[in-house]
Order: sequence, then C-alpha cells, then structure tokens
Amino acid sequence: MTPILFPCSTAEERYNARHHEALAVLRQTCALLRRRFRCLDKASGSLQYAPQKVCQIFLACCILHNIALGRRMPLDLAEAEASPDGPEAEPDLPVQTPFVQISSEARAVRARIVQQFKDALT
Repeated sequence: MTPILFPCSTAEERYNARHHEALAVLRQTCALLRRRFRCLDKASGSLQYAPQKVCQIFLACCILHNIALGRRMPLDLAEAEASPDGPEAEPDLPVQTPFVQISSEARAVRARIVQQFKDALT
C-alpha cells in the first residue's frame, strides 16, 4: 500500500497517518530482525536468492525471533552497535513518488480502506 500524495478529506488524512504508523512499525521490526540475523543485514551481504526463497528465509527469521523472545534470549547489542549502519539504521522501503504507477486493483483496495476510515468518522 502507498500513501495518498494529496489527501482531500479527513478519511484520506487518517489513512495516511495510519500508513505512516504502520511503516514506522515495519521499519523498527526490520531493524530488529537485522540485528538478530546477520543474513538480513546489508553490511554483511544480501540474500542472493529468488524472491520466493527470500520470503521463506524472512519468515523463518520471524519465527526464530519469536522463539528467541519466548525463551528470553537477548539481542547481541554490542555486535549491532559495531555495524557501520548503526543500531537504528532503517531498511530501504519503497516510498511513493509522483511518478509511480499504481495498479487499478491497488487503487481499489486503498479506496476501500479509506472508505472504512470515512465510515468510522460518521
């Protein structure tokens, strides 16, 4: 999903605010996973696999991270601080620019979400 470049209504502004919040959580989560699993960190290389395989690796890292949390296994923060990107570096995530083409299907999904915000206002 992408933000609305020029919101025209309160519902569109609320959608953009929620989108921004969700993106912030996603960035924090990716940074946390990169600290725990070096294979996800750009400083040590990148995953040279097909996108489907990368998704499987990422999902496996999420599952292992949840297991580590359940067993109270700490992150190795000393290693993260030694990273050239620093411990709080954010991953490169796509951001909509005025020249990005959005499919009609994606536009329809976004319009339904905005409509839900509009319905919640009334």
